[in-house]
Amino acid sequence: MKKNTPTWFKTWRKSLKLTQKEAAFLLGLKSRMLQNYESGSHDVPLYIRLAMASLSQGVVDYGDGLLYRPDQPLPVYAASGVSKLKAEEKERAKAKQQADDKSNGDPNRKKASK
Repeated sequence: MKKNTPTWFKTWRKSLKLTQKEAAFLLGLKSRMLQNYESGSHDVPLYIRLAMASLSQGVVDYGDGLLYRPDQPLPVYAASGVSKLKAEEKERAKAKQQADDKSNGDPNRKKASK
């Protein structure tokens, strides 16, 4: 469904007052993929369009036959999810750096130039 994709996809996102990062989080996408959909360089698959329809109705999850609608407005819910993801990414990067420092010996030692 590529026809006029940039218009309707971006209109949908803005109608929910979501940033690209927030919309990507709620749709389970990388920000770059969302940008591809908005620019029209990629077709928007059916499962994404269905997720968009659910989000338009305020539904963010489904399980055990129940629809989950958050207590706060969708942009607030999405922003908190994006913040959590950023914090997790920082923790992973910090843990990786510590592991790299351990495997390289003294973390204050500079590597010799070749």
